[in-house]
Amino acid sequence: MKEIKVGNFINRFKNALLLIFAFALIFSCIKESVDDKVTHETEEQQAINKAQHIVDSLINSKMTEFEKILVLHEYITSSVKYGMLDGKTSAYTALVHNQADCVGFARGLDLLFSEAGLTSFVVVRKAGHLWVKVMIDNTYYNIDPTWCALKSGWPQYSWFLLNDEQNIDSLKGEDHKLTSAEEYTKADKLFEFKSSYFPNMAQLRDFNKLRIMGTISLPNGETAPERGVIGFINSNRFKIPYGKSSVFYISYITRDNKDSTLSYTLLQDQTDRYAKTGYYSQSATVIGKHAALDNNLNSNDITNINLTILPVQYRFNGEISLPDNELAPKGGIYITMTLTELEERTISYWDKIYIPEGSNSASFILDISDRDIDKEFYLYYWSSGAEEHGYVKYAYYTSDGTTSNSNDKEIVNIANNSNDILKLKLVEK
Repeated sequence: MKEIKVGNFINRFKNALLLIFAFALIFSCIKESVDDKVTHETEEQQAINKAQHIVDSLINSKMTEFEKILVLHEYITSSVKYGMLDGKTSAYTALVHNQADCVGFARGLDLLFSEAGLTSFVVVRKAGHLWVKVMIDNTYYNIDPTWCALKSGWPQYSWFLLNDEQNIDSLKGEDHKLTSAEEYTKADKLFEFKSSYFPNMAQLRDFNKLRIMGTISLPNGETAPERGVIGFINSNRFKIPYGKSSVFYISYITRDNKDSTLSYTLLQDQTDRYAKTGYYSQSATVIGKHAALDNNLNSNDITNINLTILPVQYRFNGEISLPDNELAPKGGIYITMTLTELEERTISYWDKIYIPEGSNSASFILDISDRDIDKEFYLYYWSSGAEEHGYVKYAYYTSDGTTSNSNDKEIVNIANNSNDILKLKLVEK
C-alpha cells in the first residue's frame, strides 16, 4: 500500500512539473511575441519620427510638389547605402540607420513623401523589387531610389519621374516589369517640366552640385524605335520611349569638378544611325568636347538646357583586345580610346569603353565632326586599369600592331581609314 502511495505522489509531482514547464513555455512565447511587437512598433514609430524630422528640416509650405519630390529623393539617395542591416531592411533601417535594400529605400521614400503631404504608394513586384509611384499635377510617375543611390556609386537621377515604359529597359533586366496580375495605377504620361514647378530654384541650391535640366531629342523630329533610345547624360540614364521624339532629363555637374561639360552617350548597340556622344554648347549640340567650350554652365542650377542626339557624320570604328587570347580579370578593364589631331593637340575625340570580366575584347566608336574630316589624327589607348594588370598605360595604333613607342605612331584620317576596323591590343609591360 505504501509503495502505491509513493508512486502516486511521484506521478503527481511529475505532472506538476510538466504543467509548470508548459506555463513557463507559453509565458516565454507570449513575452517574445509581445517583445517582437513592441520592437516592431518602436522601430515603426522611430521611422515616423525620423521622417517627420527630415521633412521639417527640408520642406516648407512654399515648395511645389516637384520641389518636395526632388529634395526628398536627393536626401534618401545621398544618405542611404544599399545593403541589409543585420539581415533586416525597412523604412526604419533606411531612415534611422541609413542602410537598406530596395524594400527600405522604397518604404523610406514613400514615408517621407507621406509626411510631406504628397500622394504616393509603393509598387511591390512579386518577383523581387520595390519602387515608388508619386503624383505631380494629378499624374503618377515612377521613382526608383534604390538604383539612384549615390552612396552605392549609382547616378542620382537615372530612375526619376519616369513613365511605365521608360521604367523598363535592358539596363536593369526585368526589375520593373510587372505581370498582368500585378495591377497598380499606371504611369502612362511622360513627365514634362514646367518652370512653375521650380520657383524656389535659387533657395534650393545644392552646394555640392549644379543641377541641370532640359530635354533630349532625336534629330529632325524622328521618333524612337520599338525598344526606345537609351543612353546617359553625364552618367544619368535617359530613355526616349517608342514613338516619342524627346524626353525630360535631369543631370548634374559636381561643383569641385573642373570639367563643366555636359554630354550624352548612347548605348553601343544604338549607334547605327546616331553619333555615340554629343556635347552641349550654347549654339547647338556638337561632336567633340573641344567644340563645347561656350556652354554657359555656371554656378547656378539651370533649366532648359536642351540636347539633340546627332546623326552620324563621319566615324572611325575599331576594336581593342587583350594579347594571346587572354581574358579580362575580375572587375574587367576600363579603357579610353583617344583620337588626337596631329598638329593641334587640343582637338581630340574620345570613347570610354569596357572589356568585361572574362571577355577578350571590346569595340569602340569615334565620331568626328565634318569640320575635322581633312585633318590627320593619331589613335591611342590609355588605361590605369590596364596598367594594374601588367599592361602599359598608353599605347598607339599602327597598321602593323600596337606600340608603346609614341615615335612609331601611325597617322589615320577619314579619307583613308573610314571603312577600316582599327585594331589595337593591350601591350604588355
